[in-house]
Amino acid sequence: SRRPAVPKAPLPIKEFDDLTLLIRARQPLIVLEAEDPERVAVLVEYVCGCFGLPLFEWSPASGLRRKGGAGAVYNTQTLLGALGHVDASSVPAIYHLNLAGERLEDSRVIAKLLELRAEMAEQGEAIIVSAVDALPDELSRAFAMVTLSPPTREEYYQYVRAILSD
Repeated sequence: SRRPAVPKAPLPIKEFDDLTLLIRARQPLIVLEAEDPERVAVLVEYVCGCFGLPLFEWSPASGLRRKGGAGAVYNTQTLLGALGHVDASSVPAIYHLNLAGERLEDSRVIAKLLELRAEMAEQGEAIIVSAVDALPDELSRAFAMVTLSPPTREEYYQYVRAILSD
């Protein structure tokens, strides 16, 4: 039998609860603020597993790709192209947009995010944005905010226990 994979970073327990509550409440646009991108990745991947939804990750360097998939989705290197795929896709999913180095100033990107809101809420999907400096005024009311605190002592203990049991 295959052994379970050990988390790469401590799972932030309180923020996991906050994020699952937002997704259950069908909040489609979420900003995840954190110092540690690895904890963000672990949290988002774990939440997707709990909801049984595929995870698509986007970054400026690699475009939009399904977690565990081979390559990037065609024509998604730009943020607008990636959001076009989100709009066209009929498969409910969670999309993690790592905006490191990107700015949400393009009026077409802002309009597309606002346009996607209702349909994504209806389907139980979400766009989770991380590593964003600031949201433009037009988006600040549309996004829910979750801030990852530094790992607690208990989270570190869980992490060490998972490694030792592996």
